[in-house]
Amino acid sequence: MRRTLKALISLYPKTWRNRYKNEFEALLDDVSPTWRTLFDVFGGALKMQMKIWSPWKIVAACAAAGLLAAIAFSLLTPDRYVSHAVLKIENGGADEVNAGAEKILSRHSLVQLINKEDLYKSERTRMPIEDLVEEMKNHDIIIRPGAPGEFVVSFAAPDAARAQRTTQWLAAAFVDANVGTLLDPANLPISPNGPRRSRIIVLGMVAGILAGVLFALFNGLKVWKLAAGLGIAGAVLCAAISYGVPDSYMSTAVVRYDGGDAARMQQLIHAVTNDASLYAMVVDFGLYLNDPRAQSKLREHIRIQTSQNAKVVMIQFEYADRYTAQKVTQQIVQRLIDESLKTDSGMKLEMLQAAGLPLTPYFPYRPKIAGYGLFVGLACAVLLGVRRHYKTPLPVVAAR
Repeated sequence: MRRTLKALISLYPKTWRNRYKNEFEALLDDVSPTWRTLFDVFGGALKMQMKIWSPWKIVAACAAAGLLAAIAFSLLTPDRYVSHAVLKIENGGADEVNAGAEKILSRHSLVQLINKEDLYKSERTRMPIEDLVEEMKNHDIIIRPGAPGEFVVSFAAPDAARAQRTTQWLAAAFVDANVGTLLDPANLPISPNGPRRSRIIVLGMVAGILAGVLFALFNGLKVWKLAAGLGIAGAVLCAAISYGVPDSYMSTAVVRYDGGDAARMQQLIHAVTNDASLYAMVVDFGLYLNDPRAQSKLREHIRIQTSQNAKVVMIQFEYADRYTAQKVTQQIVQRLIDESLKTDSGMKLEMLQAAGLPLTPYFPYRPKIAGYGLFVGLACAVLLGVRRHYKTPLPVVAAR
């Protein structure tokens, strides 16, 4: 470590090294090297460089540091894929599900499952199997209530296919125990339930730029508490506001059609989304009760996108209740299928993706809102720094 400490001297400004390098090396020879000493030497070099750098150089250096830190963080954060299966309670209620879960999630069963699916491969080399079983039961396996008379089984794993297979095994175990009947099989998760790397990298670079601007404005001034306070206040305030916004869930289904053209598909979509059809769905599902614009609001939250080349239709519906969102999406798909069968056009619809049960809100995405609040707070600190910088009177030098 002593060699590393002396190597860090090269980070100091050249003028400083020409004058103090020998004395500083002698001082380092007399101290016992520790990690704290290493950070002190590096921090001293950074502070001195900041004092002589131009503002643009400070901003560029901080932006690069933020970008590198975000890339490192995103790469070190493992992906976690979550697969879900929905089951109908066959006998009894929640107590029956809990009793079945105790048998299914026994140590013997989970050890067999771990070996069968080769789960926790790296963890098994450093953790006893008892700890892995407890970790699996408490964090990775989730059994929670669903719609009335239903429950959801989920499993999280670093690999999407392994998460799906494990969820399938758990769901089959409940079916074999006569606890539930499978309604929605375990899905193959497409994207990880974790931080998006591109977003982390962009946010890291933006945070670095803001930090660089703050360094450039406040270099030598004791106003970091103000900047940090405004940033934290912005994040907390926006997060608090987001919890006052009602959650909105979106269910998605994908249908492929053959034997017809895009014009015919548009006719079917129009028949399904006309006023009479929308009114029927408002009444059937009790949507937007006591709202005179119920049909218009329903039309605004239904999204149907078509792809002419692939002959694929994506149906989405957004609503405050996840189960209603799924059921309305299922109803729209069913009405499309029924409408296609009423005519002799020869058009056939094939389900590519059934309407899924959304488990996380589509809106608001609270971590993003809190992040925006943080950046707004830091931006306010920058504006205050600019104002203070230009309002500070220049020192008066007496003429000789």
